[in-house]
Amino acid sequence: MKKLFTIALSLFFGLYLSAEWEQLGNIPFTDDHSNGFGYEGKAYIIKGTPNGGSNQLWEYDPVGDDWTNVMDVPGTSRNTSIGDELDGKYYYGFGTNRNDLWVFDPAEMSFTELSSCPCIERSHPAFVAYEGYIYMGAGSSPNGDVNDWWIYDIDADTWTQKQDIPGPDRHHPYQFAIGNYVYVGGGHVDTWWKWNISDESWEAMDAFPQGRVAGTQFDYDGKGYVLAGDDAFHNALTQNQFLMYDPDEDEWMPLEFDNDMNRWAPSSFIIDNYLYFFGGYDGFTPQFDDNRVWRYDLGVTGCFAPQESYAINVNETEAGLFFSDAAQTANVVLQWREVGSAVWNTVQSPESPYQLSGLDACTEYEYQINANCGNNEFDNTEVLTFRTKGCGACLDEPYCSVLNEFSGENVHIGRVSVEAFENISGNNDGYAEFSMADQIEIDQGEIIDIEIEPTFPDMVFPANFRVWIDYNADGNFDNDELVIEADQISGTLGRTIQVADDATLGPTRMRVMMNIYDLVSACEGSLFNDGEVEDYCITITDPSITSIENNFELDFNLFPNPFNDYIDLQMNDNQEIERIEISNVLGQHVFIQTISDQSDLHRLYLNELDKGIYFLQIWNKENEIIGLEKIVKE
Repeated sequence: MKKLFTIALSLFFGLYLSAEWEQLGNIPFTDDHSNGFGYEGKAYIIKGTPNGGSNQLWEYDPVGDDWTNVMDVPGTSRNTSIGDELDGKYYYGFGTNRNDLWVFDPAEMSFTELSSCPCIERSHPAFVAYEGYIYMGAGSSPNGDVNDWWIYDIDADTWTQKQDIPGPDRHHPYQFAIGNYVYVGGGHVDTWWKWNISDESWEAMDAFPQGRVAGTQFDYDGKGYVLAGDDAFHNALTQNQFLMYDPDEDEWMPLEFDNDMNRWAPSSFIIDNYLYFFGGYDGFTPQFDDNRVWRYDLGVTGCFAPQESYAINVNETEAGLFFSDAAQTANVVLQWREVGSAVWNTVQSPESPYQLSGLDACTEYEYQINANCGNNEFDNTEVLTFRTKGCGACLDEPYCSVLNEFSGENVHIGRVSVEAFENISGNNDGYAEFSMADQIEIDQGEIIDIEIEPTFPDMVFPANFRVWIDYNADGNFDNDELVIEADQISGTLGRTIQVADDATLGPTRMRVMMNIYDLVSACEGSLFNDGEVEDYCITITDPSITSIENNFELDFNLFPNPFNDYIDLQMNDNQEIERIEISNVLGQHVFIQTISDQSDLHRLYLNELDKGIYFLQIWNKENEIIGLEKIVKE
């Protein structure tokens, strides 16, 4: 995943629904490429690849979770067959070196052979029975993969060839039908297409699932579903194994699924709104047939929270919260609050984008969107966050991500020191951002020491180092802002640099990059991922301010420091004071309070100040500074 340095923008895709899978009793056989469908409260399954003998027809009764071997399927046995249900009957055929077609009628428990396809034999084709027709194409033939497309008229018992599926030949695709379209995609090819039934043409669709093979699929309540299988290179899928497709939005949504359940060439059927999933090879234990069965309530997919949400137009005091439509529910609730607050602000039925105002600058907020599905059922997005601006360039500017991401597995940054500051970071999987501008202060023109210590879990190598400081705080790491360039360094790198005299005062960003191979730039990294990048917020200060030492005799305490809304000044002697002034790191006065009450305790209300570093000065009646202290607002 790309790392976004723009803190104000939080993207969230792929929200999971709240339903859970329920494991049932095991199926009495282990097999792949089985075929099944639900009919009048039961299911009928044509057992897949036979180990000698014929294919078998099994009946499943969910009431007792019972399986019964009903009969052998007529005709010679076949491998890798495929089928689909239509109007209470199951159309079934094809497979290795086969192009025949059969229909099973569960009401009469009979099989009838139909006209074979006048096409080349094939296994693993797309196969959809829909509104009086069967749509079939692609697959693996004796001569290799194909991409032809055929339509079978059930009433006329005839086959007609149509325009080929666009793109490369493919086998083991996924398929389903909704409305006026038949959808086909994947296999060992990344593209997905839909066949327009009315004008008999192909149209491109959202290809998010890309290449994946040998799963199971179905349509339900106006949505399409793909489930399990391998990726295009026959590696077990580890994410997005269960996806729902919304044809109105042309978008896919990931649903709940456990990696342990993933299978190659599994099977599924639906009984009374419940999805049953079984069979196939265990994707994480090669050549292991699995006989476990799971059940999933498809009713929960009729209501879900928005699948896309993010903050837009964020400034110091305002932010817009955009979210996509929540499917099939009119009751949506937005909750938001400052991170750390115990109380949520609630907005009923908000319109997108919803505008928040009156926010505090440089403050992190969190929000979530809930969909009320009725019957005390809810679906919630994850809690998303954004940060208002006003933190200075380090957090406000959209610094580039590193295009060639690092891993940190073989080597990572173990320690970074800047003068007295030290950060022990450890392995951060290739990247880490440290927002600690109040801890790293450097003066314009100051000579400072920087150390970078690499950590090698296994074998030690010489490493290459780069350090940039965004001196002009414009959100870019320019060539003249490269302050350290060192190659083939064994052990800890130690360097002395002089901060630019004209560096922009205030918070900015320092990027530290290390790799055992050549480094290209602050945004490109290296062609190899053996290294790590760390970003630090630092504050550049005016030496004319920070060089003033508190060598005064005035005895006082400030607390709390760091502070949020106020700070207390406790006087420990009897000196009279005239006023209290507070300046920012730019030397600008941001607060002045005249003191008329010469008591021991003075409370300063500073809630209007932005977060950051400040300098508090205490003045006497002779207009002299008698006390100075750095303070930090969190």
